[in-house]
Amino acid sequence: MIIRSEGVFPFAEFKDRLLERWPTALTRDLEGTSRQALLDFEISMARSTLYGTFFRGGKSVSFSGDLADCAAFAHWCRLLIPANEDVMFCDEMVNMSLDLNLDTTLNEIVDAVMSS
Repeated sequence: MIIRSEGVFPFAEFKDRLLERWPTALTRDLEGTSRQALLDFEISMARSTLYGTFFRGGKSVSFSGDLADCAAFAHWCRLLIPANEDVMFCDEMVNMSLDLNLDTTLNEIVDAVMSS
């Protein structure tokens, strides 16, 4: 997920909300490292373990896992971002992308991936 407008994910809020939603999630703070990431996380989801990274600058979060789990996580992330922000769900190489709005459904996310 990438925020294309001026907004950012607040790092502390993202981590707090992630742990509220998934209390058993594993997180690893990377703030003191030279990596572009601030946080790595693993979440036990319905169909898979979702592996993710929150990047410096608060403009993007990458994650991988079962498609349905990724869609659910993307949907949850989108709800954290104000409605006026321009947010895109995409694959790693941006071969497929979908504008995420607050009313984007899980099926729309899955369909966008499957049709790419």
